Formats: sequence, structure tokens, C-alpha cells
Amino acid sequence: MQHARGLNPLTVKRYDIEVMLFWDFLKTHWAGELPVTEDNWSNIQTMDIRAFFAGRIEKNISKSTNAIAFSALKLFFRFLKESKIATSDPFLTLKRPSIKLPLPRPLSLTQTTEVLNLYTESENWILQRDFACLFLIYSTGLRIQEALCISLQDWPTVSPFLLKVKGKRHKERLVPVLEEAWSTVERYKKLCPYLTHAQPTSSLFRGARGKQLHPVLFQKRMRRWRQTLNLPDHVTPHSLRHSFASHLLSNGADLRDIQELLGHASLQSTQQYILTSALHLKKIHHTLHPREKLSQ
Repeated sequence: MQHARGLNPLTVKRYDIEVMLFWDFLKTHWAGELPVTEDNWSNIQTMDIRAFFAGRIEKNISKSTNAIAFSALKLFFRFLKESKIATSDPFLTLKRPSIKLPLPRPLSLTQTTEVLNLYTESENWILQRDFACLFLIYSTGLRIQEALCISLQDWPTVSPFLLKVKGKRHKERLVPVLEEAWSTVERYKKLCPYLTHAQPTSSLFRGARGKQLHPVLFQKRMRRWRQTLNLPDHVTPHSLRHSFASHLLSNGADLRDIQELLGHASLQSTQQYILTSALHLKKIHHTLHPREKLSQ
């Protein structure tokens, strides 16, 4: 998954957990009729898969979680078949459960301005780091993992500031960085004690002990800012990426250009922002149109 398909290490870890849960399920499901060993992968049938998911549904496990488990097991059994470890694939006649993905919920321009206005130059390098990461994600539309994986050698040093990003499935793209965001990161670089003699291939954003910054720590900072400004719970670091795309679209950017900047493999993924903008306009129309007010 990680080397051949280029999946995110966190996805690999999640898929591994789902496969192990299925392995544990078989111990009870077969109840001694068959030993749960690698020699018996070929004995797994479609009805065993159905029983596994039926049990999860009874436990009220969500559709989205079951969809992840389905993808993990399907990929695993395909690997077993291709590697000739198993002679059959029980997923050939099964379809992935359909789920309705929620639309992205970007911040409004007012909310985004409030968050960005929290920034003041600080001598505290950790606080400066978090502000720099915030500015960077909103100005480039990076995923949080993409931002935290930037190396020192990838960070631009001359204008125009173009950042080379390695996205999903190791796909590289170039994204422009606003000068304001670039300056904020540069200030962090000067303050961070771990970057003075660092190797070019090492991470740009560091944790308190000098290792690559973990997403959880930045998410924690984002929660504090959210509480300070009394913003809704859906405001997360990924909301900044949604806001980047939504605000570009609202200002007339071409959908194909936004797709390229976000690193979406399919235009369909980018088109969700059109629907989000349309729903926002509908809400404004419903709230502000004078004839609508008269009918209320």
C-alpha cells in the first residue's frame, strides 16, 4: 500500500487495524471449525465477509467506518490473490457500501480574517511556528500532512515563491506561496533552535523536541484559536484548505486551476466546492431577498 500505491502512512496504519479486526472476528466466527492461520485464507468465502459486516452494523458502527474496512479488506485480498497466497477473492461479487460524503464547510471571509488577525509577531518560536503553519495552509490550500512534510530544501528562497509539494500517491505539484505567508515562515525559521544547522532534507516544521511536528499538536492549537474566537466545532486545519478553494472560486478562479492547486486527481473532487458555494448563495438569497422577507 505504501510503496506500490503511495498511500499515506496513516491510511496504511488504519487499513492494517481493519484487517486485524477481521482476523480476530474469524476466530469467533469459525469457532474451531477451521484454524485461523495463513494457510486458510483461501477458505474465506463471501458469506464470511457478509457476516463480519453484519456484526459491525449490529454494533452501530458507522457507514463511513465500514466503507474504510471494506476498502482495506478488498485491497488485502487482492494482494493475497496476486501473490498466490490465496486462490480465490471473496470480494469479487461484493460492492462497497455507498456513503454520502459531507460537503466541505469552509470558513467565511469574516471568520478567516478573524483567525488571521490573531497573528502578532512573537519571540516564542512555537507560537510563531503555529501561526506560520496557519498562514501557509490557508495561502496554498495544502493538506496538513503535506505542510508538515515540507523539507528545508523544498522551501523557496527567492521570488516568485513556488513550493514543491509531494501529495497523495507521491504526486508532486508546484504551488505559489503568498509573500505574507512566506515572511511568516521565514521569521519562524530564524527563531526555531533546531533549524540553524539542520540537514536540507530534514523537516521545516519541528516539535518542541526537534522532531517533525505531529498534526495532533497543530490541531490542538487550532482548537484553542477556535475557542478564543467562538467559532463552530467544524473549524479545523483542514477547514483552511476548504476555505482556500472556496474563496478562490468565489473570486472567479477557474475550477481546473483550483484542482491543480489542491492536487486533486479528479475534477469531481473539486466540483464539491461549486455546490458549497451554491448552497451559500441560496442561503443569502433566502435570508436577504425583500420578497422572501415579506413572505415570512
